[in-house]
Amino acid sequence: MSPAQVPSSSAASPTPGRSLGWLIAGVALLSFGGMLLLMALAFARDLQSLQDAPALLWSALCGQPVQSDLTLPVLLAAGLCAVLAGAIALVIGRARR
Repeated sequence: MSPAQVPSSSAASPTPGRSLGWLIAGVALLSFGGMLLLMALAFARDLQSLQDAPALLWSALCGQPVQSDLTLPVLLAAGLCAVLAGAIALVIGRARR
């Protein structure tokens, strides 16, 4: 077999470093998101503020001025986005094996 006919195995399967990178990124994002969610829950003063958080965040995203503090809704949204991104990174890393 000549060198031109030898199939390249590196193009067909990812290297271990790539899947390790997806694993590290996924775990880091999940940890970061989990900490943000814990901080948001510690920041919440009562259940009513947790119930109002989605409406406040939606109002801010639509450009409507909000009278109350946006810290809690932003923490919740960032935490959920980080958790979702970490889960997606872990799924991609698992699928590339």
